[in-house]
Parts: sequence; C-alpha cells; structure tokens
Amino acid sequence: MPVATTRFFKGLPAKGVTSAFKSIRKTSHFVDVGGNGDCGVRAIAAGIISKVLFEQRSTPELAALLSKHFEYFPEQKPRLPLATPAEQLECMTEKGKMATAIQSLAYTIRQLAVDEMVANPAHYRGAFVGNEAMPTSPEAMRLPTTWIDESVIAAAAKATGFPINVRVVSEGKELPMRLHYSAKKETSVTPLVIQLQNKHYIPSVHHPAPFQAVKSGHMHRVEPRQIAKNDPNLEEVLAKIEREDKRLLKEFEDTKRRLTAAVEVDGAPKELLLNIYIEGLKKSDYLQGYVGIEHGSEDFFKAIKDVNGELEVVRSELDNPDQHFTKQLIHAIARAVTINHLDASEVFEKIESALSDKRVSAHV
Repeated sequence: MPVATTRFFKGLPAKGVTSAFKSIRKTSHFVDVGGNGDCGVRAIAAGIISKVLFEQRSTPELAALLSKHFEYFPEQKPRLPLATPAEQLECMTEKGKMATAIQSLAYTIRQLAVDEMVANPAHYRGAFVGNEAMPTSPEAMRLPTTWIDESVIAAAAKATGFPINVRVVSEGKELPMRLHYSAKKETSVTPLVIQLQNKHYIPSVHHPAPFQAVKSGHMHRVEPRQIAKNDPNLEEVLAKIEREDKRLLKEFEDTKRRLTAAVEVDGAPKELLLNIYIEGLKKSDYLQGYVGIEHGSEDFFKAIKDVNGELEVVRSELDNPDQHFTKQLIHAIARAVTINHLDASEVFEKIESALSDKRVSAHV
C-alpha cells in the first residue's frame, strides 16, 4: 500500500515522488513511550510500529510476530481476511489505539524474548543471575513489571528477527557507546534505533505525533490470553548455566594454551594476532562498541580505531607493554573463540598458514 493512501501518514507524498519525501525519510525523533520494568520491550514495540507504518512494507519477520501476537491478543486481529501484516498493524494503531497497541505488542515481544532466554540461558546469563542476591525466574520475567537487563534486548532481536541498535546517552549527551543486537546472520530488515538513558530505553520513530501521548495519555488496557508455558524452574536454569560455564572455561583455557604455544614456541608474531582480532572486530557483534582494553600498544589502539572510529580505549603505562599487549590479544581472541564470535578453525588455520609462509621464506 503506498504511503499516501494510509491513514497513519495521511498527506505524505508517495514513495519516490519528491525530494521533500526523501528528506522526511531521513528524519527521526526519540520519543519516550514510558514503561516501568518494560521500557525496553515497549521501545522495541514502538520502533517496529513506526518502522512498519512508515515503510509500509510487510516482511516475514512482521508476519511471524503478528501471528504470535494474535495468539495472545486474538481480539486485536482485524477482521480483514486479505489484509497484509502491515495493514493489520495499521488497523491496530488507528483511532487512538497506539498506546494499547504498544502495551500489548510489548507483552508479546517480552514473551518471545523470555522463550529465547529460557531456551539458551547461558547466552543470557545476566538476565538470570545479574542480581546475585535475588536471581530472576522465567516465571517472573514474563511479568510486564519485571525489569530485565540488556539481555532482553538481545533476546528480542533474536526472537523477532528485527536487529536493534542502542545508543547510550548520559545527561543528554550521546556517549561513544553503541550496542548492536543482531537478529540473524543475514536479514534485509534495517535495525531499529533505541536510546538508552539512565537504564531507560527510548525509541527512535519517524513520525512522532502518534507516539507523544503514549506515555501520559489514556490507554485501554487489554489482558493477554494465558498460554501455558513449560518453563524450567530457576534451579534448573542456574544448573544449566553452571554446566555451560564450566564447558566454556575449559574451552577458553584450551584455546588460550594453543595460542600461547603458537606465540612462544612457534613464533607467531603479535601483528598476526592483531590482524585476526581486528578481522573479528569487523564481523563480531560482541566485539563492536566500547572495547574496555586497559593495556596495550599504540599500534593496537590505532588498529582498533581504524576499524571503528567510535571506540573508546583506556591507556595505562606498563614496564613491558609489548608482552602484556600480546597476552591481552591472546586473552581477547580466546574469549571470542569461546563464545563463538570467532571461529577456532579459521583462527588456527590463519596462524598455521602465516607460520608456514614464514618457514618457506626462511629457506629461500
């Protein structure tokens, strides 16, 4: 459906018609849509709604999300048999129903995120054990008022298929910290943009007017249909995380030993490790954003900044900076391999190939 024919963006010219429309496309605004414990998923819901209604494009990700949403909120499904997912979402938000749509869609996104976290608790351990004094159970996580750390954003991106970029802000000033949460390896969906300020998430929306009254305006609250969940109890989740932690620790130590041997015994140069790490930095979500490397060399910092000019690095003086730099690289690569952000086979194949070339050159 062309943008000009929709009720949400009534009056805007159709796509590609004028240069004025192109300038509108580039404009976005951060609008607080509220939330107490659920601001993260509310921000995601608002971001998805804004994106879909502005682009007027139905995607498999949206279709899957709405299919699950209508299981929880069947009364919100429009009685339009031939409506596209984008048109269904438009019907959900028209005539002052934006606040209700955000509240209910946020609930659905939370349930999908918790499903993902329960299936892979070791990937989201902060959600369960971030508060060591009082770990959070899956049952509690499903409640709209339960605050969950950034794990819920990562899990929501994975579960919904919508990638998410988070810009961290302090006292109104954007910090050089941007967090990217991938949906999957390859997707045509452009990321949602969300601002994080003092543990509160605020979405970026294309057309702010319909969202500005969500936080303070009247909302007709709808209750979700209760769907039975076969969630494990907290003890089972924590035991699973502990088993995975032990496995990861063993893999980390083994990888670290192999890398150390490659340097100390085989003579792998630190420049080779640096290149492997930087290539990983280009591809890895885990390594993007703020990299808290407190020690190293100027070459390390320069290479890091060449990859991503927004990275912030803290320096400190050492008696033997090159040796410590190499140890830090080994530690960083071993960690990235352990959490599957670098492929172990590729890492050691590159090392062996470089050492083989070095041996051949030495005999020429």
